[in-house]
Amino acid sequence: MRWVVPRSKNTCVGIGFIVTLCTFIYFTDLLQPTTDLLHQERKVELTATLDNNNNNNNNTTSDIVTLDPLHPRVPHSLLDHVYFSSYDGSSVYDNREGTGGTTRRRPLRLETLMFDQVRDEAIKFLTTKFQVTYTRKECSDLRYRNLPTVGMEVDVLCRRRSSSPEVDRVTLMLPVRNPRVVFHSRPTTASLPTAASINIVMPLEGRIDTLRLFLENLQQVIKESHLHLGLTVVYFEDGKSEAARTTLQEAASHTPDLVTHFLLLQPQQFSRSRALKEGVEKSNVTAPVVFLCDVDVLFTSTFLHRCLATPVRGKQVFFPMVFSQYNPELVYALHGRRQPPPLQTLSVQDNEGFWRVWGHGMMCVYKSDFLAINGFNPSKTGWGGEDLNFLSKTAARRFKIVRSLDYGLFHHYHPKDCSQAGKGQSWPCAKLRAMSEASSLSFGLWFFRHQYNSSSWGILREKERWEERVREEQENIQYDIGGFSENTQLALTTLLVLLLLNILLTLHLCLRYLHNAKK
Repeated sequence: MRWVVPRSKNTCVGIGFIVTLCTFIYFTDLLQPTTDLLHQERKVELTATLDNNNNNNNNTTSDIVTLDPLHPRVPHSLLDHVYFSSYDGSSVYDNREGTGGTTRRRPLRLETLMFDQVRDEAIKFLTTKFQVTYTRKECSDLRYRNLPTVGMEVDVLCRRRSSSPEVDRVTLMLPVRNPRVVFHSRPTTASLPTAASINIVMPLEGRIDTLRLFLENLQQVIKESHLHLGLTVVYFEDGKSEAARTTLQEAASHTPDLVTHFLLLQPQQFSRSRALKEGVEKSNVTAPVVFLCDVDVLFTSTFLHRCLATPVRGKQVFFPMVFSQYNPELVYALHGRRQPPPLQTLSVQDNEGFWRVWGHGMMCVYKSDFLAINGFNPSKTGWGGEDLNFLSKTAARRFKIVRSLDYGLFHHYHPKDCSQAGKGQSWPCAKLRAMSEASSLSFGLWFFRHQYNSSSWGILREKERWEERVREEQENIQYDIGGFSENTQLALTTLLVLLLLNILLTLHLCLRYLHNAKK
């Protein structure tokens, strides 16, 4: 096979142009499905928006949707959709599981301020554009959702209280501002063998086996975090104090980065408030930050880093929300799974626990701030309520309170004993005792098995098949985070290869032309 050598310079350039044009046409053909899908998605969104408005408002809505870059776009996958919460003028209905144990709640003060602002803006828009005047009370039907990187989208529905059937809906965007740094801190970690970065202060009475589990978890965390930690155990004498002291000393002897202090209180009624107060004040562990903890709480190394980095001296206190695990003997059996060891269950999973959104007992705070706030009353007996007293005093001193669901902090299940609940804490304790056994799904499976003598295994297998379909849907989503489909990536790769071949072919032909021209 012989190459056809061009006989003129124009022929050389023409061949290169033809090859480039063919490459572009092929590339466009590959991208056509992706482009069509994007245009189809945009068309559907615009059509849905326009169809919900009367003919007089079409132009205005079209302009808003077309010109506003923040107008939410329809995600490609159903799993990426962010759904709305609602507000009816007096109550908030959160679109998330668990709102403090209720299906609705009262709005926060800042939420009420936001609701009033968006209603005023909607009323102003309707008055200016269409000479329609509403009151706030007539615009009390709101939907809202937070869209990452975009902002908060709010739908305001305004309707006359009279018999008029007309309804005006205004969609507003509260945009997210560009990220900006407002604060930075780097806590000093301890390097001396007698000092620690965090002093864990823990009240205790009995429960030696639970203490051993806590220390096993602590030793594992120290190896992972490379932090120097302190542990102060405030023990109420009950005849088992020596066993507790020995257990603590053995753990310290095998853990070089652990400094311990065993503080023994004389026999008296248990008081979590007094134990924490004396533990912080009298501990011989030198550490800038204290973590107030209970013996049935387990944690990961990532939590300890957050505990160290979140408090700010004189300004900020960290109250993490713990993930409370359900009764493992009930949960794992009902779901057809073998019960793993406790330290292998430290992960947040559906139907294995719940967030204690009302509990404030776990806290990370600078020791100097703890002493300045002076929030624990040593005369308060039992447990329960002391955390809220400390929280109130912290807020009264104008500290910023950081509350977040912490995925590295776990309350290990144990049977609940409400006999030592403080004054006014009997009902909260009974409520917590009932909630700590299992999820509503697990209780439903238990009910079917015992009430109707029906097996739950078929239901569980169907649940597993459904979860498998969800995982497959996630894996088969064509659009990745960057917005390109697999077809688009293939087209880009093909384009690069063809362009390279085009350049090489054109260069080869031109060199042959110049070589022949010299002859």
